[in-house]
Amino acid sequence: MNKLIRSEDNEQLLSELGSLITVVEPNQMRKSAASNAMSRKMLADHKPDKDHFLVHVIAMGDFETYGFNRNADAFTKQANQDYHHTFVSDGHFFREHKNQDPKFSIGDIVASIHNEDMGRTELAVWGHKKKASDVRDKLHSGEPISVSMSCFVDHDVDSCTEKKAKTPMDYEPHMKHSPGQYIPQFQKYAFVFNPKPRFFDVSYVKKPADRIAHYLDYYLNEDGDMAKSAAAGGVIPGALLAKAANIVTPPSIAADALYKLGLRKASILKKAAAAEKLYRDHTTTEATGDLAEFIKQAAAYTFDPEYDLAEEDLNKLRELQPETMFYELNKRAAVLPYFSFLSYATNKPVKELRKDASAQLGRCYLPSVFEDMMEDCKIDDDTIFDGHKSAFMSRIDMANTDKVQSLMDEVSDKLTVEPEKAKSRTIRIRISMSRSPKSSEETKEETKEQEKKASAETVSTAKRFAQIYGLYKIAAIEQMQEQFNYTLDNQLLMRLCSQHNFNP
Repeated sequence: MNKLIRSEDNEQLLSELGSLITVVEPNQMRKSAASNAMSRKMLADHKPDKDHFLVHVIAMGDFETYGFNRNADAFTKQANQDYHHTFVSDGHFFREHKNQDPKFSIGDIVASIHNEDMGRTELAVWGHKKKASDVRDKLHSGEPISVSMSCFVDHDVDSCTEKKAKTPMDYEPHMKHSPGQYIPQFQKYAFVFNPKPRFFDVSYVKKPADRIAHYLDYYLNEDGDMAKSAAAGGVIPGALLAKAANIVTPPSIAADALYKLGLRKASILKKAAAAEKLYRDHTTTEATGDLAEFIKQAAAYTFDPEYDLAEEDLNKLRELQPETMFYELNKRAAVLPYFSFLSYATNKPVKELRKDASAQLGRCYLPSVFEDMMEDCKIDDDTIFDGHKSAFMSRIDMANTDKVQSLMDEVSDKLTVEPEKAKSRTIRIRISMSRSPKSSEETKEETKEQEKKASAETVSTAKRFAQIYGLYKIAAIEQMQEQFNYTLDNQLLMRLCSQHNFNP
């Protein structure tokens, strides 16, 4: 669901601050443009170049300090603290919410901060002197300008009933007909919380009053009750404002997985999904070139498809704190095979899982698991497979004995994608294997056959198994890259993708 939020529609925020927008020129870092959070130094650190001017924007206030806004939307302190950075990572400065492509932007959002003392989110925005000349002229002449923000939320939460709504059609009657008003039966005001907003646009709006008239006219035609409510109380929910303004989430933000995983893991997921496709395309007989040759001759033989950890070894790993086990494996650039991982997670023996219909079908989904997660990520917790953030925490785990370290080294010999070790192991596996790995087409056909025989519950469990393994792998790659400096290049990604493409 998309939302449209106008900063001046929070009347308490506007009355306490007066002006929400201040222009700052490169040679005029005036104190009036600063705040105790976005200081003069911070603004100076983001000093615009010769082609831009800087605008300091008070974007929104915390619900706990300023309440909900005129559009019956509330953003809590926690939400603003956790997600203000998405203004910078996902957003640009646009005109009239023409935000489908950065090429339409009239500037950039260069910094965001949550001002904890004042309970608000503040932005440093660069406007292009030519593309946004009218904005600059208005600000210099002392005329007020209006800006509004667009964000994407997976759902919002009703203040009276705590019902989660994914679209305005799911709203309770009091939110449809009396938003922003006191509801006697609940003894509460009707509004919605936005727990995980992803902000993708700050827009200069030329005629906000005309736009409100447009919204009322729009809803008079579409929904008489909503229009009457808005006309009487001046309240049109932010989701309906976004609909009327035809605001659509940019494709780069729309994928559910990107919303759930956070920026670092989402970035890795996108690279892994692209690598899956590359792997699949380059395993066809027609594919040629260095990458195709590497996949066919090396990556495809990186792992022994029959290898799984012995039950007694898995039991030793279970004695460790999970963060210790993940840390030690990631340090060695080693990722558990699918069935070994499921065995570790479920406490079921590998032999039993290899006969389990859901686990077997889940194995068939692995060749496209990252691409599937881009479309529909079924896993909510993005931290469950993270390793320790420091070696010290791993060392003080009492179960992390010399015997466990030796076991880790043995496992690493079989599973690492560290370039030199993987290269020598690949040669051994290629010589010893009696058959070639199955092609993507063979795996796809096998998956279809298994799906036909499976129940809906088996298919659902299988997809969850596959995505849990996919999330584990994303977490492992993140730590390998950030803590242990393994290069996230095609060689590493193709070797890890090859681990999905066996179906023994």
